[in-house]
Amino acid sequence: MAFRYRERTVEDGDVLDPKDWNLNMAAFAEEFNGRLDRDNLPASAVGTDHIAFGACGSAVNEVLSVPVVVSNDTTTWQTIDEDSIAVETDALIEAEWGGHWSWAGKTDDDAIGFRLLVDGIEVARAPLDTARWACVHLFGDIVLPPSTHTVTIQARVFDADDDLNETAPPTGTATVELGEMITSVFKR
Repeated sequence: MAFRYRERTVEDGDVLDPKDWNLNMAAFAEEFNGRLDRDNLPASAVGTDHIAFGACGSAVNEVLSVPVVVSNDTTTWQTIDEDSIAVETDALIEAEWGGHWSWAGKTDDDAIGFRLLVDGIEVARAPLDTARWACVHLFGDIVLPPSTHTVTIQARVFDADDDLNETAPPTGTATVELGEMITSVFKR
């Protein structure tokens, strides 16, 4: 029941049971929720027609439709894909990107790295990989103020030693063949 506070006091010699603590914390949760739960708000009382579209958040999906060759002529990060999303209130931005790449003319020392940025702030980075082809999945969260924000996925290739330290430009060429970026906004 929403208005019944369960109390569990601990005395010397008692065995602690997590269920007792969870019951005590449930009372606080009910207070924070304005005592709106199954006891005083029947099932189906609030439906999708009662909540405006986008009231809680939104999501954008961006699919990489054309393969992108990561240049081996530079030692800088190169943008693979980016998308913008407008946010009306303070929000948690959840950025996610998954993709597949392969090498042409790769040597054993050629490595590739990926990073995910929101407004130029790095929120996720994949460890360097020396595989001939593989997949990567990056996921990061950041809280940002109202504005239009840009989510960017970048890649970088280089020749690395056994400890994956950069030593020189790579011999081979990496191509990001498939990729999908999902950006979710959760209003605060």
